[in-house]
Amino acid sequence: MADLYRIEQGENEHPKAYLQRFIDLVHQIHDVDPLTAANLFVKSLQVGSLLHENLTMTPPYDMADVQIRAEGVFRVLEFRERAQKKTALISAPPTNNPPPPVRDDKRKRNQTNHTKEGKRPRQDRQPSRYPSFEYTVPQEVIYEENKDRPIWREPYKITTPSDRRDKSRYCLFHKDHGHTIAECHNLNNQIQALMRSGRLSQYIKETGRPGVSRQNPASAPTPQASDPVHTAYDSTQEPLKQVPMIHGIVEPTDNQEHATKIHKRMEERVKQYKSLGHVVNLVTSEDRSYPASAITFTEDDLKGVHLPHDDPLVISLQVDHCQLDRVLIDGGSGVDILFWEAFQKMGLEENQIRPSTMPILGFNSQRVYPKGVVRLTVVAVERALPVDFLIIDSTTSYNAIMGRSWIHRMQGVVSTLHQDLPACLKGINLEEDKEKPQVTLDTLEQVGLDDADPSKTVLISTKLSRDERQILIRFLKAKMRIFAWTPHDMPGIDPSVMSHGLNISNNFPPVKQKQRRFAPEVNQVIQEEVQQLLSTRAIEECLYPSWLPNPVVVPKKNGKKRVCIDYTNLNKACPKDSYPLPKIDQMIDATAGYERMSFLDAYSGYNQIPMKSEDRIHTAFITEGGLYCYKVMPFGLKNTGATYQRLMHKLFFPLLGRNMEVYIDDMVIKSKQGSSHINDLTECFDILDAYKMKLNPSKCVFGVSSG
Repeated sequence: MADLYRIEQGENEHPKAYLQRFIDLVHQIHDVDPLTAANLFVKSLQVGSLLHENLTMTPPYDMADVQIRAEGVFRVLEFRERAQKKTALISAPPTNNPPPPVRDDKRKRNQTNHTKEGKRPRQDRQPSRYPSFEYTVPQEVIYEENKDRPIWREPYKITTPSDRRDKSRYCLFHKDHGHTIAECHNLNNQIQALMRSGRLSQYIKETGRPGVSRQNPASAPTPQASDPVHTAYDSTQEPLKQVPMIHGIVEPTDNQEHATKIHKRMEERVKQYKSLGHVVNLVTSEDRSYPASAITFTEDDLKGVHLPHDDPLVISLQVDHCQLDRVLIDGGSGVDILFWEAFQKMGLEENQIRPSTMPILGFNSQRVYPKGVVRLTVVAVERALPVDFLIIDSTTSYNAIMGRSWIHRMQGVVSTLHQDLPACLKGINLEEDKEKPQVTLDTLEQVGLDDADPSKTVLISTKLSRDERQILIRFLKAKMRIFAWTPHDMPGIDPSVMSHGLNISNNFPPVKQKQRRFAPEVNQVIQEEVQQLLSTRAIEECLYPSWLPNPVVVPKKNGKKRVCIDYTNLNKACPKDSYPLPKIDQMIDATAGYERMSFLDAYSGYNQIPMKSEDRIHTAFITEGGLYCYKVMPFGLKNTGATYQRLMHKLFFPLLGRNMEVYIDDMVIKSKQGSSHINDLTECFDILDAYKMKLNPSKCVFGVSSG
């Protein structure tokens, strides 16, 4: 091991030879940590060499990483050596040796101008109208460093027959044999086009004047009188004028002098960046209250999101002294809006409103003039920002709209796909807002439905009158059988009404995953879940399944653990069910203007739908306690959302759009007048009772004015 600390690269030793010598020494020593060996190799290199700079800039994580990156450096060094030899050969003085004799027939062919009609001889052809650029590195290096960027077009197919191509030459750009990537003309043309458009400019070799063609002016033919004159680029002319493109605008302010100062500082910053060789495509704010960090979205951010969807991003924010729900995050809005109804419910005084004459466009395709402007403090987790809201008197299902101004000040990135708004601020993560339970503007109270069991409670609004409250409680007690308090209270939907089928394609062979080994505490969680499912008759033991996945234990947001089944292979074999899902934004708009609403949620809704008997065996999974398959529709299967939505449409079709809205297992009972709300609830509960569908009392809210 001591030899590894003493080895060094020789003064004139080629890095390729030294790398091989170092690897041979590592092989002679047993049990060498790969990271330690990689660090020792970097320290033993000659300081200032290209390989040393490459490995120092981004330290390797093992010797395999060293070898891969060293191969790229060796290719650059070999290219430089070939270029130096070629330059030396060209600059060498000419010899007096006579030229080789030329055969008569070849001379005659060269003297004869074989041109087809309509085509110009090669020496008289028009030069390229585009300037060509020289590269600081080989084109294969340019492609290797930028191959993951979405800037490349599909290369043209190689027209040479495959049997006539050189199999020893492979092009990484075409992914085919016949030539190397260094000889690829198609790649060179695309790089030239990208450089002309302003991209890949960091690889352009400085020649004194941008855009100078490689063509030798002395070799250009003299145009004939009958030919049109094509003027090539003259090196004596002034350099081509560069037209930069800068996106960005300074936020308007009442103080024009302050705005002018900000604009001048931005111009100075742009000039400074350009003097350092940077291409400025964007001007960002110079005032950062917090250090920025990277924002990324992964598949973990899609947990709990029903796909596919086109839902807007609606969150809950603390505005002034109120917790305001139904806040729409709209990157297309240039202003922040607070609606008049929400303003009144927040208990704010009208003397806080400042006058405003700026109209808003987009509401009912007409100009809407706001009632004024009010400045309120918006608190997002750890940061409080003063926001100027325009007060709009309009009927809508939202309480407020947060536009680009607030999003940019929070340095947030909106993702409607992930239903998330993370902010690249230290200590701030707007994702935490999703952890808070969505409550309404109404305050809620728990009421008991069973005098013998105080734990059986539901939530109702405290804004109900005494008579409405008594009528609603009396109704809920009479319909207490609609609620499921434990999994044993779910009889399930009759298979003749709805059942879930898989429709597995024959083009996919069955996959049996190898059994995974889990830690003892994870195995205990899996066994407890299996025993619970067996007790509720949701699963049963099975024999000889053709598809066999493993369970997966994932943590919940509340700290508990959930057991899922890895149905990845099975889902690939099942075609997509294109049954349409409702548009959430349209459903939200459909509830605007209703005086009384109740929000219902089914108890383990998916598990209330049975599986088709012939498809149960395909839902099998493996545990240390045996093989089991589902008798009910499990979570994680493909098309389960479409099956559930089909059931909801079948059950509540007469009520949809009139006094009820449904999105999968979430239901809203709406009433124009509060006095008719019990009648609307009765219609819904009668259908639930007829089909034996159960509700989750802990997730239901009754008699509220908004949600």
